[in-house]
Amino acid sequence: LAADPAGGVPGSAHSLPLNIAEFRRPAFQVAVSAEKPDALVGERTVVAVAASYFAGGALAGADVMWNASANRTTYAPPGWDGFSFGEWTPWWGDWGMPVGRFGIPEGEGAFESWEAATDGAGNHRLAVEVSGVEPPAPVSVLAEATVSDVDRQAQSDSAAVLVHPAALYVGLRSDALFVEAGEAIAIDAIVPEIGGDAVAGRAIEIVAERLQGRWTAEGWTEEAVPAGGCPD
Repeated sequence: LAADPAGGVPGSAHSLPLNIAEFRRPAFQVAVSAEKPDALVGERTVVAVAASYFAGGALAGADVMWNASANRTTYAPPGWDGFSFGEWTPWWGDWGMPVGRFGIPEGEGAFESWEAATDGAGNHRLAVEVSGVEPPAPVSVLAEATVSDVDRQAQSDSAAVLVHPAALYVGLRSDALFVEAGEAIAIDAIVPEIGGDAVAGRAIEIVAERLQGRWTAEGWTEEAVPAGGCPD
């Protein structure tokens, strides 16, 4: 494409690249579902993909590419507004919290891929397990399946599973985030199940530490300075 705009230098040329892509209407659909939306660390869960033609019939023997990623997240059992669960991130700072181990095997970035094929019914199932997280925290596992047919058309879908570090959570609550020196700090503690039901008779250990920050060669760091035990 060439043009000589009015008022331009005689003989000058200008070009504009155009990308022309072929569009083909999808001939099939893909759906990914999780066997259950929640799991525990060390517990195997299953995600499945189903591929079928819009005209009817299963997409059998099609290539499947699975991509699964795991990332630390937060979770608060329902019914306990005002309590903080897990590792608290203050509003004045946001630090990345990578997953310790994904589990199928351990890998950098907590990301894994697998190649497979649909069965005669157009389905394929993938078992996923998170073997551990350090420090303990809930993890969101996102599994995405991309199915390709003989015409090299590809369709994708995904499903997420929330993996809990344990069957019980510990929540803490304080009436104030800031206190004066020498002022008492009142802390409420609760132990609920994942669904939110409170659990009685469980011992809770609370440790209070004072954080002291300083600059090092690696940057700003905070170290815990023991402040003694908590009074009853």
